[in-house]
Amino acid sequence: LEVPAFLTARLFDYFIGDWDRHQGQFTFVRHPSDTGATVTWTVVPEDRDQAFIRFDGLILWLVRQYAPHLLNFGAELPRAGAFAYPGRALDRWFLVELEWPTWDSVVTALVEHLSDSVIDGAVRRLPSAYYASDGARLAAALKARRAQLPAKAREYYQLLAGEVDVHASDADETVVVER
Repeated sequence: LEVPAFLTARLFDYFIGDWDRHQGQFTFVRHPSDTGATVTWTVVPEDRDQAFIRFDGLILWLVRQYAPHLLNFGAELPRAGAFAYPGRALDRWFLVELEWPTWDSVVTALVEHLSDSVIDGAVRRLPSAYYASDGARLAAALKARRAQLPAKAREYYQLLAGEVDVHASDADETVVVER
């Protein structure tokens, strides 16, 4: 798997507030090499049904007390633990192998690609009635979230690095852990 590409997808999920990211939310495309010796996999995020969600009302506020991963989209990025909870299995499977310098370069590239003109252009593509009623708030929220993304990526990295799963086979193996 092109793990930095998966990290980019997960950080973009964080940026747009799409907290509902479990195994069924991604397709993995197999790319055999010309020699047949190496196979790479590309991740394709799907089903963006929870992006930009805002839960309103007393009942939903009460539900969120017991399901903190039901996040509201706004100008502030949520805690990494609340965001990452539904996707924790895939995150722990793939992202723990990446060191912080890779995370840092991925989040830096993502932030650079999410320029003001890219955000404004994307928001302008909304249906005209929605853009008129909520476009300015959405663009401002996205720009604020973009500014917080590097710090939240660090928090996310530290969350995953705090407990690492070590996978092995049934064969006799030696695992060396260095702190």
